[in-house]
Amino acid sequence: MQGMELWAIIPELILATGILILLPVGSFLPRNRRSLNSWFALIVLASAAVATTRMLAWRPSAVFHGTYVVDPLAIFVKLLALSATVLTLLATESHFRGKAREAEVAPLLLLACLGVFGLAASDDLALIALFLQITTVASYILVGIDKQNQRSTEGAVKFFLFSAAAGVVMLYGMALLYGLTGSLSLATIGARLPGMPVVASFVALALIFAGFGYKASIVPFHAWVPDAYQGAAAPIAGFISVAPKAAAFAVLLRTLVTAFPHARPFWSEAIAVIAAITMTVGNVAALRQSSAKRLVAWSSIAQAGYLLVGVAAAILLLHVVSILDTINHRSAVVDLGTAHRSRPDVEALDANAVAHPFFNVDLETVVVGLLLGLDQVHCRQVFLVCGAGELRVEGPARVLIARFRR
Repeated sequence: MQGMELWAIIPELILATGILILLPVGSFLPRNRRSLNSWFALIVLASAAVATTRMLAWRPSAVFHGTYVVDPLAIFVKLLALSATVLTLLATESHFRGKAREAEVAPLLLLACLGVFGLAASDDLALIALFLQITTVASYILVGIDKQNQRSTEGAVKFFLFSAAAGVVMLYGMALLYGLTGSLSLATIGARLPGMPVVASFVALALIFAGFGYKASIVPFHAWVPDAYQGAAAPIAGFISVAPKAAAFAVLLRTLVTAFPHARPFWSEAIAVIAAITMTVGNVAALRQSSAKRLVAWSSIAQAGYLLVGVAAAILLLHVVSILDTINHRSAVVDLGTAHRSRPDVEALDANAVAHPFFNVDLETVVVGLLLGLDQVHCRQVFLVCGAGELRVEGPARVLIARFRR
């Protein structure tokens, strides 16, 4: 049937089926059997990964009357979300073992992953709003799932309040766009918007950017990030720093390029300025942190600035490199949470860098080193330069030195 191309959403259907099974069944499992939830979720994710990988050979296409797309950007973000969810499940399986909310973690992660899938492929304002809320609701529940932890509750409440405010602002901008163009389709909006009042168009763009900026933790919409990261369990903090953020930048790029191509000279320069501010604020604030989670939170804000550079230039390659950099921060959080739970400070990073030097290798720096054909000595220099230039450990320089201590 035209407009009902279910073959294009097979990965989403697999995830939705897994969620519908886990939510009712997982809660009734005996406490000593609830780890089965994570293993079943891993099977669901593996099935979705196989279905998504098959799409790499497909031609880009729009389905469901042009509201949903299958293209390389969407597939890349989906595979990234699946990878992040798998790693998070493996970490949370031991982190939440035996705890009261163990059964809810796996379906919530699948729900957040489903929201990321939808965000990456949505080409319609209504679907963007829907999947953004799905991702957000699952994320702040995961942040506050440990109700015995006061910081966890505080982080979840701040996350919720900021998401509610940003969501309302974004919906107002979307309503304004619909009023101007009479359509929710990004392609149709892009075709009709040039003939509309310039001021109203820019106001709508600013309001929508505020909603995406909150999700991507862009300055000045970043205030919730440090408390949410500090309150969340280490694997959960790592997850929300990768998958939802990647989806937010993907949908931001798609919205700007598709709905506002005529205003590219304006928004590219404005986003370049915001990127510089975000990088500066994130890195400078990270310098003063003693808590490792808050350090990574502020560093994650700086990563949003790096990703924004790719949005300003509308170049996908910069997104790939920057997302790899964000994954490095996720690995730091998860490793800190699993290996040094009793020491949630920067000193733990130093000790862990010595104990597990390979785990702390920076992915994108390795790629650059391989491409340049650097030998071991020069590769170490590149590691140190990139670490210092991007303030990856934004605290004592001894952490960088400890990574390569013989």
